[in-house]
Amino acid sequence: MTESLCDQCPGMCCRYIALPLDEPADRESFEEIRWFLMHEGVSVFVTDGQWYLSVATACKHLDDKGMCDAYATRPAICRKYSSGNCDYHGGEYEYQLFFTHAQQLADYAAEKLGDAWTAPTK
Repeated sequence: MTESLCDQCPGMCCRYIALPLDEPADRESFEEIRWFLMHEGVSVFVTDGQWYLSVATACKHLDDKGMCDAYATRPAICRKYSSGNCDYHGGEYEYQLFFTHAQQLADYAAEKLGDAWTAPTK
């Protein structure tokens, strides 16, 4: 049997979820994203102009070898995932922006919003 890329990988694509976010445009939207970044295992990245919330959390169906124990009944999103998007073999990501800490985002927001960022809030 031919070995697939997945056979060589510890299930990296199954160890996080990434959800699209609206691009923050004001203090309130930056504050919401800043709050996300105050939690363990959370990062925010931008690729191809799209903002994403990434949460480091492994799929419940990864076995001890990093393989899917629900492969035959895996969800459509898993079925659509291609080796062209492979986290293991795809090399380094080229993010436009990448935030792992709230202060990183606050600094970016201050650049983007200027006085609107430093204005007092309730």
